[in-house]
Amino acid sequence: MENIQLSENFFQEFAEDAHFAEPQPVLQILQSRKIEAATICLRLRCSDGVFSYIHCGFDKAIAEKAENEIPDDPSKLPVIKVLAYKVLASQDKNTFIITDYDLISIDMPKIGNPKGHTGDADGQSIKIASFAETAEKFFPQLEENGSYYVSGSQNCIKPANKRFNSTGHDYEITLSHDSVIEAAEKQSYEAPKFVLKQTSLDKLSSLSGQYADILAVIDKVEDPVNVKKKDNTETYRRNIQLIDQSATSIALTLWGVQAEGFSGAEGQIIGIKNAFIREYNGTYSVAVNSGCRIELDPESKDTEILHQWYEGERPNAEVKSISTQANAVSNNLVDELRLFSFFSIPNLFVDPQRGIYFNNVGIVSQLRPDNVLYMSCDNKDCSKKVTEGNGLYGCGNGHSLSKFKYRYMVSMEISDMCGTAWVTLFDKAEAFFGKPAQEMGELQIS
Repeated sequence: MENIQLSENFFQEFAEDAHFAEPQPVLQILQSRKIEAATICLRLRCSDGVFSYIHCGFDKAIAEKAENEIPDDPSKLPVIKVLAYKVLASQDKNTFIITDYDLISIDMPKIGNPKGHTGDADGQSIKIASFAETAEKFFPQLEENGSYYVSGSQNCIKPANKRFNSTGHDYEITLSHDSVIEAAEKQSYEAPKFVLKQTSLDKLSSLSGQYADILAVIDKVEDPVNVKKKDNTETYRRNIQLIDQSATSIALTLWGVQAEGFSGAEGQIIGIKNAFIREYNGTYSVAVNSGCRIELDPESKDTEILHQWYEGERPNAEVKSISTQANAVSNNLVDELRLFSFFSIPNLFVDPQRGIYFNNVGIVSQLRPDNVLYMSCDNKDCSKKVTEGNGLYGCGNGHSLSKFKYRYMVSMEISDMCGTAWVTLFDKAEAFFGKPAQEMGELQIS
């Protein structure tokens, strides 16, 4: 039997950049069907030995040749060498249209074990999630940039929850107890190239509350600073200013490990896929989460063009900033004044490291009088509740002391003109009642 080598991974190259894929690939036709269409006469499913692709066809100009040479028999799998092709691009796919070819074999056994390729030209990804015991089961099996087969019941595939899914894919996969992940040991696929649907920075103000792909120059990098979070734990924060050819700058803030480990330098190009655009009192900033992908100096023509602009034109550009220092906790009440109705906005982005800080002016509409005070641990830096036993007061952290201290834990409803919210005050309640918690506790029992 004739030994024929297909152009392996051709459809991966085609998906990444259709105009720079191999010009004369050798492909096997797995299926063909005659159709009436504006541009093609036969619709094809072709294979390169690694991937199969359904958005293929013969151009109408070679209809007679194709209909005479390509067997109308699903059991026969011809192999062709494509001499010329064109690309019909649409919003969701690239159609591979063969305009000339040579027939190599009219019937060959199926070559390789090709997997269906989506034809994604945008480096799109799909979210796979697992929880609790399922997450503990699968996490040790996975490595970054590894290749895997994922299988399971159809119930695992669900419409994407856009509020928590920034991949842009219409679906997501949730692993269950009967799902299976296998390493693709015999087939190794390169990770998709970093491809951005780039949005100019001066257009980001129209995308508030949405995700966008950004390619920009790092114009300024601040050192990371240690800040306290709402729960009194500490984390790092780093502010970065970005700029592009539109002479518009916007602030990017990184938190935690990302802030501490960021290695970008001023003048370097940064690409961010699925960046979240935040609006705050008419100013805008960029936020990132686990669904984002960041690369420094990504390989593309746009990166080189942006470098040249920054070196040649940036020094004389009149820059317009659409940001303040992103996400810094303001001491100005008006700067971060928000109505409670703001937090009912669909898809509201909540920073996983920092949460949301804001100010509100309202009235106390209800106050729960029960449990305004509680007995807390007297150990330094511990505020756990204590219970009495054998003359000692013990807390959940294992402390056992001969005395305790009173602390506030006041639950109240705050109302403004657009909504209400229940809040809990701890030590800050001293300003509300005008007395320390210890004094209030002693008054309560006297």
